[in-house]
Amino acid sequence: MSSMKPNSVHGGVKTHSSRSSSRSELIALKQAEAKSAKIKLKYTQQEAVLLKQKAESEGNLQVLSQQKAFEAVAAEVKVLKEHDVKGSDGS
Repeated sequence: MSSMKPNSVHGGVKTHSSRSSSRSELIALKQAEAKSAKIKLKYTQQEAVLLKQKAESEGNLQVLSQQKAFEAVAAEVKVLKEHDVKGSDGS
């Protein structure tokens, strides 16, 4: 343990100051981890909101696509019916 202060070791036995130093370092490490986790949580929540919006948008696009296909076919049917009616009147 070369990083320990010379007076923190006496005959191979750790003194109170080295234990409190280790505890302080552990506390600082845990505080850093907690801060990091809080930041990650903030961004995860924002990502969740965006993913929800994306899913809703994709669903809306699918519905719109089906409506477009339906209305296009309905318009074709209308034109064919009008053509058929005009064709049978003129013959």
